[in-house]
Amino acid sequence: MQKNRRNGIIIAVLFIILISCEKSLFEEYEPQLNIFCLLNCYPFRHATVIVDQTYRMDEPSGEYIDDALVILSGPNSVDTLQFSPERGTYRSVYELWIEPEKIYQLTVIKQGFDTVIAQTKTPGNFNIVYPQYHDTLTISDSIILTKSSGAPYYHGYFTNENDYKIPFWYVPDTLDSLVRIPIPFYLTFAQSGYYTIEILACDENYYQYSQFNPDQDSVLQAGITGGVGVFASYQYRNVNVYFVLE
Repeated sequence: MQKNRRNGIIIAVLFIILISCEKSLFEEYEPQLNIFCLLNCYPFRHATVIVDQTYRMDEPSGEYIDDALVILSGPNSVDTLQFSPERGTYRSVYELWIEPEKIYQLTVIKQGFDTVIAQTKTPGNFNIVYPQYHDTLTISDSIILTKSSGAPYYHGYFTNENDYKIPFWYVPDTLDSLVRIPIPFYLTFAQSGYYTIEILACDENYYQYSQFNPDQDSVLQAGITGGVGVFASYQYRNVNVYFVLE
């Protein structure tokens, strides 16, 4: 009888501890703002920002946040972005000119959350030296670029006439004056034909974003403080070529 009573007390204590732990975990979890913004360094483009929040593993996600204060500031402008219900994003009222090699700051304020402050330094201009318009390429060729200052990472696609994209990535040697990107091996399985080579010279934040592995990394913070997500910038170039499979 006494043994059963003692076991009952132990079970009750363990149950109270379990409930307390669950309550503590629930109370300690604080959602954060989750930001996604990639700035294209190009004249007269609308900047767009997605504002979401983090959720517990057992909590279903909701709609994007539509009542935050989102401010994008640069060397010569400060713009308050407006929420677009049709797109589910915040969008600059006017088209902006995102300048190369400049620092841009994104501020996101939402009641009940920490304020997000994010910064990116836009990469410098670059040009495609080779190939030129309608040149013929083979798998043994390389893409040659002038170097974009502040761009540790290049990302791009071979896009065929059906808009099918074959991706490639490249991290150049910091001492090289020109960037030489080998033709992606995947093109050995492609067909000969016309392709558009699309190339992005990306800032450090974009590089961190590209390295994120959801199976290994729990939190993505690329250029973001006070929340999670990515705020990055890139330069974009393209050229049309004819690819011949040897």
